[in-house]
Amino acid sequence: MLSAVILAGGEGKRMKSDKPKVLHKALDKELVKWVLDAARKAGAGNLCVVVGHKKEQVENCLGQSVSYAVQTEQKGTGHAVIMAEEFLKNNKGTVLVLYGDTPLITGNTLKKLVNVHNENKNSCTLITAIVENPAGYGRIARDTGGGFLKIVEHRDCSEEQLKIKECNGGMYCFESEDLLKALKELNCDNDQNEYYLTDVPEILKNKGLKVGTYILEDNNEMFGVSDRIQLAAAAELLRRREI
Repeated sequence: MLSAVILAGGEGKRMKSDKPKVLHKALDKELVKWVLDAARKAGAGNLCVVVGHKKEQVENCLGQSVSYAVQTEQKGTGHAVIMAEEFLKNNKGTVLVLYGDTPLITGNTLKKLVNVHNENKNSCTLITAIVENPAGYGRIARDTGGGFLKIVEHRDCSEEQLKIKECNGGMYCFESEDLLKALKELNCDNDQNEYYLTDVPEILKNKGLKVGTYILEDNNEMFGVSDRIQLAAAAELLRRREI
C-alpha cells in the first residue's frame, strides 16, 4: 500500500505568528490539510506527519487520522524524515515524502508521480519543474544520456549549472527500504550543518539504484508558503482553480 510522510515541523518564523506555519489557512483549510488530502487522493492509506514546533497544535488539528513522528531539533529536511524511521519500517513499499506548506499539489499529480515511479521500477522518483527564472532553486544535473545525476543547491551551482532551468520540486516518491538505507548515509558536512533530503537521490543513484523524475505540468503545484504574502498568493491560486 502507498504511504506518505508529510514534513510539518518547521517554525515558520516569517509568518510572524504564534501558530505553526502549516496551520495557517488558505481558503478556510489549513495548509497541511491540503497536502494530506492530495496524498489521500493519490491513494496513500497510511499517513505520517512529522511535527516539531508547537506540535500539540498540529496534533489537535489533525487528530487521530494520521500517525506522528516528532522532530525535537530542526536539523534539516533529511533529519525530519529520519524521525519517521519507525513509520517507514512499518510501511514497506512505496512512500511519498511531501511538505506541509505546499497546498497547491494535487492528488492527480501525485498519482502520475507514483505511476511513473512504478512503471520504471525506480528506487526514487522526484518531481521537477522547468522554470524560466530558476534563481534560488536546486538544479537537476543530468548525465550525457539525460539520466538524473544529482540535485545541486543554487548556492553550490557552477556558472554552467546556473543556466539549468530544470529545478527540484521538493516532492518525492521512494521505496521505503531503499530510503531507510540512504538516510543512514546522510551527513551534515555543509555550511548549514544540516541533513539534506536532497542528498538522498544522489546516494541512491550512486548505489546503482534507479532514480527518475516527473516534470510538473503546472509549476504552481510546487508553490511553497513561507510568509503571509505567499499565503495570500496560494489562496488566490486555489480560488482560481475552483472557479
